[in-house]
Amino acid sequence: MQIDTLDPNHGASPHVLGIVDTAEGVYYTSTEADGRSNGLINYALGAARTSFLRSGTIAMYISADRETHVSGAIFGDNYGYTAFRNGQGAFEARASRVANEDGPEDDEVRLTWNVLHPSPIAWYFPVTGSDEVDIEYGRVYEVGFTWGGPDNDFELWIDGELVASFDLPAGVALPWGVGGSATNLGLGANHERGYGTSGNYASVAGLTYSNLRIWDEYRSFGDTSPPPELPQLNIKRTDVGVELSWNASGSYTYFVHRSVDMRSWETVSEELAGASGERLVFTEDFDSSTPDAVFYRLEVLSGGGG
Repeated sequence: MQIDTLDPNHGASPHVLGIVDTAEGVYYTSTEADGRSNGLINYALGAARTSFLRSGTIAMYISADRETHVSGAIFGDNYGYTAFRNGQGAFEARASRVANEDGPEDDEVRLTWNVLHPSPIAWYFPVTGSDEVDIEYGRVYEVGFTWGGPDNDFELWIDGELVASFDLPAGVALPWGVGGSATNLGLGANHERGYGTSGNYASVAGLTYSNLRIWDEYRSFGDTSPPPELPQLNIKRTDVGVELSWNASGSYTYFVHRSVDMRSWETVSEELAGASGERLVFTEDFDSSTPDAVFYRLEVLSGGGG
């Protein structure tokens, strides 16, 4: 079952929390960038909380802004939303700035995830800093956090690829949480924890969310789009050059790249697309300057036609 998420009408004064309703969809951006943000959006999980603790999926599109991003919680168990719980949340994912050696223009965003288990009470870390799950500023990613699946206790998916997984130790099993965990789930940090001057206990800032999905069940690929199926690429030498051909999928577009050393690649085609099953053909003529060895590869992108 999918749990209800953003109300597209929740964006007018006095509830301005960076929510924008556009023709393309509803977007939420955490806007307090001084490192003391404690703003969040809360979802009451209701009767779904029991099954949500055993297995579930949280998926969304995210994009971090280099100039305004401040490390903090992407989402978490908001146990204290309706009553003070000593600031205890039992489940949290974070997006933290990672400074690289070449200056701020090369900084990245590192994703981490922690969860509290009730018996015996202990914190576990499905995604740690040492896993180095880093994403770039300015790019849009589809991320999916899942637990209770057939292969792993916890999984993190990005753009249809499994990037991290974790299993609880022997003798420890799901569900996670203690007491009233998962009564509420918040985008941002647990609001009873107060301000965090360095991002510890603070909601993330400078992160835009869209297409949020909350499920009380495991979803394959973390409810992100699976990677494209690579077509069978046929390459044929002709009298004047080379011909590449493959069967299109209506869901994808294609670009042909060429290299003479397998290190540096040049795009040599326009965007190519076709209806499902349509045969796409790319040809290139050779001349006296063409090296004896030429390599080609096909880039497959989602978002085709037909």
